[in-house]
Amino acid sequence: MISYSIKCSASSVRRSFRLTILTLFTLAACIKYATHAYGRTEDVKLRTAFLPTPYFQKLHKLQPLPTYPREYTVNLVVAARRTDDVSWTSYLPLPNLTTLIYRWDDADAPYPSAEQKGNEAMVYHTYLHDFYDKLPDITIFVHAPQSPRDAEPFLFSSLVYTLSHLDLEQVMQRQYVNLRTSWQDGCSAWLNTNATNATWHSPEEVHMRQMFLDTFVTATGPFDVPEILAQPCCSQFAVSREAVSSVDKAEYARHIKLLSRTDLPQSIPGRAWEYMWQYLFLKKAIDCPIEWKALCKTYHVCFERAADLERFMELQHEKESLIVGWSFWTELLQPERAAAEQQRLKDIEDDISIRMALALTNGLDAGWRASLGDVYTP
Repeated sequence: MISYSIKCSASSVRRSFRLTILTLFTLAACIKYATHAYGRTEDVKLRTAFLPTPYFQKLHKLQPLPTYPREYTVNLVVAARRTDDVSWTSYLPLPNLTTLIYRWDDADAPYPSAEQKGNEAMVYHTYLHDFYDKLPDITIFVHAPQSPRDAEPFLFSSLVYTLSHLDLEQVMQRQYVNLRTSWQDGCSAWLNTNATNATWHSPEEVHMRQMFLDTFVTATGPFDVPEILAQPCCSQFAVSREAVSSVDKAEYARHIKLLSRTDLPQSIPGRAWEYMWQYLFLKKAIDCPIEWKALCKTYHVCFERAADLERFMELQHEKESLIVGWSFWTELLQPERAAAEQQRLKDIEDDISIRMALALTNGLDAGWRASLGDVYTP
């Protein structure tokens, strides 16, 4: 009996010991995972979230801010919700800048939207109508996030950087400049006005023909609706006073009424207008500047060829895949693979940095930029 008790006790101790070891190992693994995941999450956030002033000062040393033969007056119109943080706008170094924050879901805001419908399309039209007789040289329209979902990595995924390095001379020359240069989700043949079936990526497409007719056809007689509407997404752009004034003030008021009376879901009119601004200001159904040329002329980020920009984006996508695809279990169970992925990530980031530095250096050369010609000719 004593021997059996001793054996049972020893067995219990061993089980308890194993359980304790397993618990400690699991706890340690969880702590490591939580710490690493938090660090990785914070790392991803740091790559995309607001970058503090000292960082931008370093970037500005690498790429000086544009200079102009005269000072332009600029209004920045920000379409925001009541809870959106727009403090980043205070860091913008644009000359003679006036920032107007439109809270489209707050009727008591200093700059409220005419109606709480149509998202940024209503905000932009409210401004275009109300400021029609007191426009600055240039108006820039943006969303509230400093690093929006459509932010471009070659512009450091930052609206502060994007707007700080926007070449206002290009805006004056071209009259209307989409802040986005990438053709993804917008070019070169994006929305077909003859579409009859809705798709998950373009639910607005089936409504485009009627919306276009309602918006732009005011006279009787035949009118050809463009079959294709296309430009880089996503309703962030700069436009000159001349372009805004080329449209009658009454038209902006009529557009506001159309947006306020629509029975379409809230998001549809805003999505539709993403691909109609170029028609409003330029009377062009398709406005798709060549990506690498537009990037160089608009922001002075000058890759030598289209292939160089394509390679940069390939590396960027691979980098994002490595970051998103990281797994605690891979690191725990396949440490060699995890180490190889970490090294690959470092190599990619080094390669991206070198390519970016070269593009910024090229952008300092006004002759280089001028040699590209216009942004539409291959």
